[in-house]
Amino acid sequence: MRPVRFRSFLVPFVLTVAVGATALAGAVALLVPAGAEFSRAVAFGPLDADMREAARRSYLVDSTGQLISTLFAEEDREPVTLDDLPDHLIDAVLAIEDRRFYEHHGIDWNGVGRALTENLSAGEVEQGGSTITQQLVKNTMTESPERDLKAKAREAIIAYRLEKEMSKDEILERYLNVVNFGNGAYGVKAAAERYFNKRDPKDLTVGEAALLAGLIQAPGSLDPIVHPDRAARRRAVVLEAMVEIGAITEEEAAAARLEPLPTSARSPDRRRDFFVDEVIQRLLKDDPDVPGEPSEYLGPDEATRYDRVFRGGLRIETTYDPRLQWIATAAVNEVIPADSPFMAGVVVLDNATGAVRAMVAGRDFEQLQYNVVTDGRRQTGSSFKAITLAAALEAGYSPRDTVSGSTFSWRNPRSPESWNPLTCSGGTMTLTDAIVRSNNCAFARTVLSLGPGNDGADGAARVIDMAARLGIDASRLEPRPSITLGTMDTSPLDMAEAFSVFARDGVHLYPVFVQRITGPDGEVIFEHRPIGERVLSAEIARTETDMLTGVIERGTASRFGDIGRPAAGKTGTTDDNKNAWFVGYTPQFTTAVWMGDPVTNLPMSSVGGVRVQGGNLPTRIWALTMEPAHEGLPVVDFTEPDTSAWPRAQHISEEGRSYRPRSAAPPTTAPAADPAAPPASAPGGAPTSTAPPPPTPSTPPSTGGGP
Repeated sequence: MRPVRFRSFLVPFVLTVAVGATALAGAVALLVPAGAEFSRAVAFGPLDADMREAARRSYLVDSTGQLISTLFAEEDREPVTLDDLPDHLIDAVLAIEDRRFYEHHGIDWNGVGRALTENLSAGEVEQGGSTITQQLVKNTMTESPERDLKAKAREAIIAYRLEKEMSKDEILERYLNVVNFGNGAYGVKAAAERYFNKRDPKDLTVGEAALLAGLIQAPGSLDPIVHPDRAARRRAVVLEAMVEIGAITEEEAAAARLEPLPTSARSPDRRRDFFVDEVIQRLLKDDPDVPGEPSEYLGPDEATRYDRVFRGGLRIETTYDPRLQWIATAAVNEVIPADSPFMAGVVVLDNATGAVRAMVAGRDFEQLQYNVVTDGRRQTGSSFKAITLAAALEAGYSPRDTVSGSTFSWRNPRSPESWNPLTCSGGTMTLTDAIVRSNNCAFARTVLSLGPGNDGADGAARVIDMAARLGIDASRLEPRPSITLGTMDTSPLDMAEAFSVFARDGVHLYPVFVQRITGPDGEVIFEHRPIGERVLSAEIARTETDMLTGVIERGTASRFGDIGRPAAGKTGTTDDNKNAWFVGYTPQFTTAVWMGDPVTNLPMSSVGGVRVQGGNLPTRIWALTMEPAHEGLPVVDFTEPDTSAWPRAQHISEEGRSYRPRSAAPPTTAPAADPAAPPASAPGGAPTSTAPPPPTPSTPPSTGGGP
């Protein structure tokens, strides 16, 4: 045996004693200020109440309960219990991170001494010596980015107290759910999905578990996708540690070292499309004009709602029906050529609840910068005549009233401008035939007759009031008579909302995208309960529907609109065929179809060889959507109006209903008004309103669109 040299023994011995003494003195010295700081921060109350709630992913599901999209911000996490994890994963983490976890009381003094020795030798903090409990404290209870000795001491003190208040299993479970595994995956479940595409962590192999345990030390530099060699070496270290503690055999470790490393990180389903984006916007932004929005239940401001949606572990049940979405998308693709610059916006509403069941807003969500169904505002053409018709019926007009459909020019007495609502033909017709044929001049006279005072703006104001009550955003509608021809912009969703009131016998419901929201513990945060508001009498709505059924049966939509069951609706086409519409409904569903160029107003002179009008391609898309949408549903008839309650038929002219200048003879094409007839009343007994609204701007020239 070779003698030990005294000098070679003395130098390491003295250094070891000195380092140990310094470490002990430093630890003791730090206990006082850290303890004081800790006492101020968490002196009273349970410590787990002071732990930051770990962010967790939320889920969007469709009306059948199937996943649509996963929502999370910086941290993708879904908590699990220890029972959800395989034993070899827990063994791997304990072996490499904290072997004495079940023995110490939050602080492993052996580890602290070892780390202090290394740190003092290096002159900086290189090793933490942290226990799992201390790491949990660092991740959930401290805000300071400083990693100095004082911060480490504070973590140790809190960890010691935390172990007095929580069980070891509770601490380990929380730790495995908050720790960062890289590539945006936080917690074991997200990591299993990200690297191995395994929804159930119990399916992790020994090699996979060892890889994940090794990532905890430095998830960036040990990333198996970017640094496979480093990741493999670290996995081998973990496997060796597992052998040392007896968790696995040497043979099992050797086999695990041969397992392939992941070559890509699989992101969870984060589908973003027009429907998902609209749901998110409605969760974050509160519309003060819409009562009972889900955003009202998620927090007082957008920042709070964002945290709830993207970090709160919510289950958000939407109204989305994947079958109806597929049907509507297929209808658009069948009618519009793939290489066409034009597109269609389609929205399907469930009349019973107001639920938005499907929404087609373009072929490419990433390319199109807005949602044409909810945010797109285009001229509606003659489909807006249905709104004028509702205003007229409420004012006491009868479906049997007569009106001239011949060309006329109306001049504003206070302005040199005149309004010529296009060249018309057809002579005198009933108001019902006017809507069925979509005669521009007949409805120009009708809107003027509703309020000839104030230079024709009064009648337009009545139409705007009706539009607002039906659910159309009227903030940018101007009281000009040309509004009846759809010369002002409206969105497809607003038009569907308005027409669904007719289908619902005059009751308005707001469109709904979210049915229910539950929290991570299953508590119900929000649940939609449809509460309708009557905005039209049932008789007026039924009369309107009775008249609009003629549009499909014998009018402008008769060529393509038959779906084999009772339906009603209205076509619309704007100048130069730049926009084309069909909005129609059954007792069960209301569907609005708009067609045009999503960026500019290009004339649709030839789409697949067809000059587009509301009665052709949009009506075809509507029918191809609505017919299969009703498969398996009973055939339901609309409730017939009480025709005996209709007012006596009179004549409509630009001067008013049944009004004739004293010098003019009664027209030969329409029956003269009966001067002895009683005052007209609306269907259902609503009195005729004659009071004009406040003065509004004079009317500029405008033409409007076709059927």
